[in-house]
Amino acid sequence: MNEWLSGFDYRKRIVIDNTYVDSNLSNFPVYVKIHQDTDIGSNAQSDGDDIRFTSGTGMLLPHEEETFSVRSGSGSGNFWVKVPTIKSSTGTVIYLYYGNGSATDGQNVSNVWDANFRGVWHLSGSTLHTTDSTSNKNVGTNNNGVAATTGKADGGGAFNGSNTNIYVTPDSSLNFSTILTVSTWVYITNESVPYQAAVTQRVDCGG
Repeated sequence: MNEWLSGFDYRKRIVIDNTYVDSNLSNFPVYVKIHQDTDIGSNAQSDGDDIRFTSGTGMLLPHEEETFSVRSGSGSGNFWVKVPTIKSSTGTVIYLYYGNGSATDGQNVSNVWDANFRGVWHLSGSTLHTTDSTSNKNVGTNNNGVAATTGKADGGGAFNGSNTNIYVTPDSSLNFSTILTVSTWVYITNESVPYQAAVTQRVDCGG
């Protein structure tokens, strides 16, 4: 058993199922969803400030809290945790700690997303949040008609497929000279409307 994180009364063991991992991953942000957990709801701080994550060997892991709330004694929340190594050959163990009344907010948001991530927008919250979780701080500065709505992980943005958009001011961190991967979660409510997820990149070439 790994060493217990000092100052915390409780923990839960989480196993990342290797059957969903095609090859070994390094420094990978894992989505952890807490859903109506009465143990956490009864013993964690109401804002989740005392929630921490460690590796199977006890190393503290960077995490980002999208949301956390306690209702009727049950805790629910959405977290992203940077796991150093996820194996395809066997389950990877991490621990979720809670139960420390004196703990302050332990998030380390920008370190969850390394330099390979140029922008991460969760669009979470009852009021639409267009902040960028990476250290690049590519904030959506012009929310043109996009409304807050429910999402797969937490909140989301409702686009009408026509003239709504979120604009991010051009920044050098968003210039790419190699292959670019874009990942989105999209829920289509009307198949008769042409929906399109796209990234437009402007490349300035010197003369």
